[in-house]
Order: sequence, then structure tokens, then C-alpha cells
Amino acid sequence: MCAGIGCGLPIERPVGHMVVDLGGGTTSMGVISMGGMVSSATIPVGGNTLDASITEWVKNNHNILLGARAAEDVKLSLASAIPTESDTKIQVTGRDLNSGIPREITITRKEICVAIQKPLHKIMQTVQRTLSKTPPELSADIIDHGIVLCGGTALLPGLVELFRNKSGLPVVLAEEPRRCVALGAGSLLDAPEILEDLVY
Repeated sequence: MCAGIGCGLPIERPVGHMVVDLGGGTTSMGVISMGGMVSSATIPVGGNTLDASITEWVKNNHNILLGARAAEDVKLSLASAIPTESDTKIQVTGRDLNSGIPREITITRKEICVAIQKPLHKIMQTVQRTLSKTPPELSADIIDHGIVLCGGTALLPGLVELFRNKSGLPVVLAEEPRRCVALGAGSLLDAPEILEDLVY
């Protein structure tokens, strides 16, 4: 709800809006209308899950164990939700699982795109389930207004396109995706009369 307010959505109106907040540890989503949550879901999949998937993929395919910081660096440098023409490469150092000695390897954007598909698929499945629980009259609103993405993980390159391709709906990235929840919470604190009217 806070994310929807922070995105500037008119949550109090009798119109359906869907917000997906992709954070570090979780992804939360909901269809909001008339100050209430019509359907919602939260799953323990977020930016940290993408890091873990990259670590697991590198371990299985290169026999190298990456540290948490290295995995995040790889994500920020190479990760894309959809395949791209560019196949950028970077050098990364991890611990060889056989020798225990640090070893440098080359990783490509295509590899990392493959590595993160499983958690992205879980997110899309949950979005589809949440939409399936939405009343038909509000579903029509979402067809018109689309889905709003926010949260730091929403900045993953290609994620908006992935959502559009999988949902068949218009999808937009919030203006300040990292700050939407904080902005929405601040707005509620400044307007207690709105907070009282919210339906949980």
C-alpha cells in the first residue's frame, strides 16, 4: 500500500492498480482499489536471491565459489532479465573448490542471464496467480493502467520488458523505485486521516 502511494497512484479511487515491489529479500505485490488490498502476495525472492543464483551457477559451471560481494558485483555488471545482443564479459575471482586457491575466470552476460531465470520465473508465476484472484472489473482497469514496478531490484535491466512479455500488460517503472515505500509511508504519517480510511 505504501509503495502504491509513493508511486503516486490514486489508491482511494474505485479503480484497480497493481504494484510490484521488488526488494532485496522479498517481492511483494498487490492489486489496490478504494484504499484496500484486493489481492496480494509476498514471496522470499528478491535481489539477494539473484545473487545466490549467480553464486550457485558459477559454482556448478566453473567450480568456483564466489563471495557475496563478488556475486553482487557480477549481478550489477552483467545481469539482464532477458537475453541481449551484447555479450559483455568481466573477470571475477573466487575460490577454486578443488585446490582451495583463488582463481580468476571470465563470465559473460549471457551466462548470468541464464543463471537468474529461475527466481525471475517464480516472481512471474506469483504475479500471474495474484492477477488470477482479481475481480474481472478490476482486471479491466489493470489492462488499461498496467503494472507499476518499484524497489531496488526493479532496476534490473530488461525486467520491465520481461513483465510486459509474460503478462501481456502495460508495465512501467516507478519514477523513484528505491524510495517509493519510504515516500508512501511518509505521506501517510503526514495525513493520518488517509491512514484511518485504509482498508487492510
